[in-house]
Amino acid sequence: MVGNNLKEIKEPKINFYFLLVIAAIIFNSLQHLA
Repeated sequence: MVGNNLKEIKEPKINFYFLLVIAAIIFNSLQHLA
């Protein structure tokens, strides 16, 4: 578990892109409803 936490701190890009993908999916869903 500690190793995973250190990995995330070293590579924040993965978290950023992950959030970007989620935001894109949510945005796409909202557009589909509208």
